[in-house]
Amino acid sequence: MHRIPSCMLALSLLLASSATGAVLIDFDTYPGGAAVPEGYTVFDQWRSLGVVFTMGDSVRAAYAVPHMCSLSAPNHVGGDPAVLAWFVDPVTGLPAATDFVGTAQDNCWGNGEGILMTAYDAQGQVVASEFNSGSGHLTTFSFPEPTVVMIRMYEIWQGIDNFTFNTPVPLNPVGVAVQPTAGLMISPNPVAAFRGEMARIALQGTSAPEASLRIFDLRGRLVRVLPDPAAGAGDPIVEWNGCDDDGEAASPGVYFIRWTGGGRTLTEKLTLLR
Repeated sequence: MHRIPSCMLALSLLLASSATGAVLIDFDTYPGGAAVPEGYTVFDQWRSLGVVFTMGDSVRAAYAVPHMCSLSAPNHVGGDPAVLAWFVDPVTGLPAATDFVGTAQDNCWGNGEGILMTAYDAQGQVVASEFNSGSGHLTTFSFPEPTVVMIRMYEIWQGIDNFTFNTPVPLNPVGVAVQPTAGLMISPNPVAAFRGEMARIALQGTSAPEASLRIFDLRGRLVRVLPDPAAGAGDPIVEWNGCDDDGEAASPGVYFIRWTGGGRTLTEKLTLLR
């Protein structure tokens, strides 16, 4: 596994991907062709395709289960209580949106069983919801423009088999004339430090003199002071690998990323996995 040197801090520029196209995930093989084993093995392996999966209402990976009823052998996927799919830009890993997403349940179905699918936009608002019921049913949501940043799939005695979506696009593509509200965009979130990941903190429209970028734990204790890069071409990114100011690994849990400058304060939550 690739290891990032301890407590290194990197700066980069936010780039945009213009790739589009349909993707189908059957949870039987990873993108490189390796078989998906049983257990908590469905997480960020498909990030290069534009999606990260978590087990709903927690930060754990979802699990793959070999099952005789799977639409494509051997696996279907489950979570407790749900599986969440977070869309990301395949190039940068930053939050993105798709205009088409759907999921199919397996072939074993009984009355009352199914998958409650709920799609959310970048503001956390529900933009679509439908109960997928029936043996092998594929239920999809389609929008005229990229809208869905996350879909929650609550399973009622059913497993998720095939998952399909159009390749996501960045929330703020380069070349598009938009006036985004200043904010912090964090990806991946959660960040799996045990895999050598670094959290990318995109500073969107936050240029200000003598600004500060700091990380606090849930008790309000200062964990790390990060440099706030000067605004340049595009929105700069600061990367954090989970080390505190003393060079020690921070404990797993929820942290607050806080930017202060020009009389404004912006705060976002980040979950760190160890």
